[in-house]
Amino acid sequence: MKNSLIILGIILILFLTTYYMESTTATIDIYSADANTLERLTVDKLTVHANASIEDRLLIITQGLSEKVFKLPMAFIEIKQIFNQDIAYINLLESPDKDKTHAWNIGYFQGSTGSAVTSIALVDSYLQPDYEGAWIDGVKFLYEGETIQFDHVYGLQQTQYRHKVYTLAEIDENDKLLENISLKSKSISDNKREITYELRGEFPANVMVQHYAANDSFNLLILESPIRALNIKVDFAENFMPYTETFDWKIPISNPDTFLEKLKNYDLTLYEKFINEDPVYLSVLLADFNSWLNAESEYLNSVRFIDIITD
Repeated sequence: MKNSLIILGIILILFLTTYYMESTTATIDIYSADANTLERLTVDKLTVHANASIEDRLLIITQGLSEKVFKLPMAFIEIKQIFNQDIAYINLLESPDKDKTHAWNIGYFQGSTGSAVTSIALVDSYLQPDYEGAWIDGVKFLYEGETIQFDHVYGLQQTQYRHKVYTLAEIDENDKLLENISLKSKSISDNKREITYELRGEFPANVMVQHYAANDSFNLLILESPIRALNIKVDFAENFMPYTETFDWKIPISNPDTFLEKLKNYDLTLYEKFINEDPVYLSVLLADFNSWLNAESEYLNSVRFIDIITD
């Protein structure tokens, strides 16, 4: 009888210990991707206290990626507020070892497939797309403290955001998509091969703007902005793949004369640099995104420039 009570006591203690651990801890997924399909893969689950701060969780993700995926130094710097969004800054560092055969710049940033795997591992691990609690809005990666400029990881030059996804066919005119952005209009042809839509609303953005003299176009790349958190899925005819608008490609300015005048008055040196086709980095206020898409992969977008944001 006494032995039975001891055994029951041990079982109860183990049960309570397990229950306590499960109720006071959580897991964080660390990701990579399949090199053939680019399908996201979970490579590890890290344990964290359930009440750990977002900063502590980001530190754990950084350590996990550094040790288990890339085997190179990484550092979580801080969370910055950019346009009322919480953006985590991560620094990717080269190893101080003399052996440079294992490095970001000649390994993880080179080749289209390898770089795609790198991007998925970094972006998804930090953004935690399946986590439903309070989290950061986006993540910005630096390389040795500077903006990433490597061709094959071009997207890492921009802040990457957790996305709010809408299907165009399922939203109606005047539906609110983000805080200051709503659907103004949409048009879907009878054969569902030609689709247009307009967004109404102003939004701030940090952008890179460049002039291309060959076709006299003024294109901007949105680096940080609330609209970058928006995805719009466009479904074409049955035999065509859907397209998802992600607002992270270069977009023509629909009113270039206004932009030129504002830039010239703001900073003549930047204006001359822009005219000479050098990229210019600015904080701006934009509005009224327009998109025309065709099932055969043709598309034409534009956005209206309002003003340069100054401190």
